[in-house]
Amino acid sequence: MTKKYDLPIISFITPNFNDAKTIERQVASIDDQDYPSIEQIIVDDGSTDDSKEVLQKLEKKYPKLKVIYLEENKGACEARNIGAKEAVGKYLSFLPADAKLYPGVARIWVEGLERHPEYDFLYGGYKFTDESYHEMFSYMSDDFDPYFLKVANYIDGSFPLKKSLFDKMGGWDTQIKSLQDWDLWLNAVINHGAKGFYKKEVFFETTFPHAGGLSDDSHRNWLARTTQIKKKYNIPISKICVTGPGASFHAKNVAKILGADYLPVTSFKPHKYEMIYVIGFFGEVAKSYFNTNAMRVLHWIGSDILQLQQQKPDIRAQVITWLDNNIDVNLCEMETTQKELADLGVKAKIVPFPPQTLYKPMPLPEKKAIAVYLPYSNKQFYYPDFVYNMAKRMPDIDFHIFGDPTEIGRKGNVIHRGVVSEEEKDNLVKDTSLILRITPHDGLPLSAVEWIMAGRQAITTIDMPHAINFTIEAYKGKEKPNLKRITAIVKKNEKRLIKIINLVMTKGQNVKGSEYYHELCNPVSFNKSIYGLMDVDIKSWWKTINDLWPHMESSQETTADIVKVIKEVKELKPKNVIDLGCGTGRWKGLLPIEDYTGIDITSEFIAMAKDNYPEGKFFEMDIKDIKTKFDLAFSFSSLLHIRPEEIEEYVKVIKKTAKRAIFIEPVKEAPVINRARELHPEVVKRQKETDFIYNIKHTWIHDYMRYFKVIKIIPLSHNRNLFVIDLTK
Repeated sequence: MTKKYDLPIISFITPNFNDAKTIERQVASIDDQDYPSIEQIIVDDGSTDDSKEVLQKLEKKYPKLKVIYLEENKGACEARNIGAKEAVGKYLSFLPADAKLYPGVARIWVEGLERHPEYDFLYGGYKFTDESYHEMFSYMSDDFDPYFLKVANYIDGSFPLKKSLFDKMGGWDTQIKSLQDWDLWLNAVINHGAKGFYKKEVFFETTFPHAGGLSDDSHRNWLARTTQIKKKYNIPISKICVTGPGASFHAKNVAKILGADYLPVTSFKPHKYEMIYVIGFFGEVAKSYFNTNAMRVLHWIGSDILQLQQQKPDIRAQVITWLDNNIDVNLCEMETTQKELADLGVKAKIVPFPPQTLYKPMPLPEKKAIAVYLPYSNKQFYYPDFVYNMAKRMPDIDFHIFGDPTEIGRKGNVIHRGVVSEEEKDNLVKDTSLILRITPHDGLPLSAVEWIMAGRQAITTIDMPHAINFTIEAYKGKEKPNLKRITAIVKKNEKRLIKIINLVMTKGQNVKGSEYYHELCNPVSFNKSIYGLMDVDIKSWWKTINDLWPHMESSQETTADIVKVIKEVKELKPKNVIDLGCGTGRWKGLLPIEDYTGIDITSEFIAMAKDNYPEGKFFEMDIKDIKTKFDLAFSFSSLLHIRPEEIEEYVKVIKKTAKRAIFIEPVKEAPVINRARELHPEVVKRQKETDFIYNIKHTWIHDYMRYFKVIKIIPLSHNRNLFVIDLTK
């Protein structure tokens, strides 16, 4: 008979498979909760250790515990589902057997969901420990956002959800081998419109994933497992991943605008992104580009440039060298910052960010009011004393301060509004007719852009169109901010700023400014600019680099590779050969075949080949245009320039071109040596002098076993294989 409780019941359901060493600690932590309406169900999933004996003792010790024993191992998902069918709770939590629930958590969870019935589940942070339960680190999760849940899971499967929702979902999917919690929450959010209530607290601890566990499986098979989940929910595979170690707010906004992924650390797991787009040169930016050959884009914002300006000359020179070799495209927001970067030796292209909200002009408020961004972190960068002194000197004007979660409430004419949500920001824009942005250095401030779009005025320390420029002493190159300097700057500038504010308050709507920034910061144009960086015409690319290639091509293979190639060619005994993508004709002098024909799509390469081998037959031609039949088709890393959507068309032509083939092609992405790149000096020079991008993502690895009858595979250097192919099959 089911017990009746005055309070909602929360049911803790745990699959146990050979967890005899940890399960007692977990059960004790649940029984120790100060919330009375608890039941715990453990499903022993066919354990082969002494779990049964341990669990039988725990059943006698803890009256609220029920154990279900399965004869055979059915897997964690099935075990959880079996336990859930027996549960009577309004809320369910699937806490693992190696976890410890902290005191008071059950009450916090239930009360949180009861007070907010509009939410379907609650989640937060947790700690990882080693097997001796020593703390390793905490994972704090993130604000609820269905968009980013589709990118990667940030919610552990242990957190409570409504049983009514779980039943509608059909439980855990038993076909999902790992990343099961991601599947659970995607099912809840995508298929059933569930909403998550995020509490930024640590609620439990669990041991770090060990070999053989579910997390270990996902780690070893990351791409396969994530692809399975995304296919299940029709989540597009993105070509771009946006990140920003020190500017996550901007990075997330940009990711949404681009329809791209966002990850706080892009190199944490394997991926197939074609572009890693980093917002802000904060922190350990290099980590964002570890373990990838994707295109590397870095978007500079104002404070990045100030930091670089303040570095000592030798450190600055090291940074510039790293940038030259490791960043494919530098971006900035406006001409002012572009010039500053150029003065430092960084060539950048202007691509303004779209703001979070594209406001339309709206009526100005009757009450004179100013919005000022003063964040909690790095607050002195925004001259708070200067701002508060202005407020005292101008009692008839309200100063709305936002960005600091520790400051809420009104004191005189200063209204602290904390960190504002989108809705709160909408109201803030309506309530103010001017935004004041005073910093020692800035890029294109998006908050100022939003206010101007709404028809408001802006006073900024950076000279931006349709804003009033307030020039203030900046910290360039040598000294960093300190209280003495700030005080001196305040006294020197406050009278002038008050005069400017009073003048600006007499102005009406900033209509022209609104029109200007709606056009400049258009999301469609922004998307076109960023995705356009990956658009590459292979013929034009090689045309640009053709004069550099002779200095670089000799490093593409080893003597041992050449010996292996010659051996395989001799065994086939071809009478003639066609070299697909012959370049400078290098293989004309290496292949042991007299009757040689070379084709290439680049006229400059054909001219070089003819100069190098006047007796040779070289033609500017695409593979698709071949009409003559040959004994042997040869390719040295030419097929990797064929796009995936075109490869089958080329395969059909190649099969008609020759009887046999020897293809030397990469079979996986080349590793980034020492996690950093070092480009040829001439390539660096070319990139600084022109719009040329050397390491653009313009190569694709193909499955040659799928498209051809491969007779033999011989491993070569540089992640390449030599494929001997029968084209008649």
